[in-house]
Amino acid sequence: MDFCFYYFDTETTSKDPTEAQLITIQYQRLGSYDFHPTGPLEILKSWEMSEKEMLLAFAPKFVKWEFMPVGQNLRYDYVVLNRRIEANGLRESFIPKTLEAILDFPDWDAKYAMVMKHGLSFSGHDKVAGGPEGGSKRAAELIAAKDWPKLEQYIRDEHEAFMAFVNRAKIELRDD
Repeated sequence: MDFCFYYFDTETTSKDPTEAQLITIQYQRLGSYDFHPTGPLEILKSWEMSEKEMLLAFAPKFVKWEFMPVGQNLRYDYVVLNRRIEANGLRESFIPKTLEAILDFPDWDAKYAMVMKHGLSFSGHDKVAGGPEGGSKRAAELIAAKDWPKLEQYIRDEHEAFMAFVNRAKIELRDD
């Protein structure tokens, strides 16, 4: 299987993946060795389409899951994605068919590098990457207020800060 790399993230209605509904799915193809963007940041938005339509728009690009996600706290995104696929009756539109199969694929979850950079503390580790003021709490406020233009800007700012962190971490972690 020939993997390509994609930045991958979601915004949801809850920190609890068993209750969360998708607000956005965002992704961007990255260079195979340098993680620099090779395509636009795509944002599928619940205020422009239903959750089911978002998942169906996402499915053709990733139906075989032949990519390596690059993100933060990816396990949460996987659980939400899997539960929302089930809730929308779309299991047959996606391969792999189970969450366990998705978890068997490789990914690059920056959460672990962030925790290490934050002195092995999970609490507040996401601040290591920088990003929009207020972090995930701010995103939740924007979602609750249905302030979609500001949420979209938040997503773009978060993406930019995250990719800068990934490229710094890649440099710091490389073996010369």
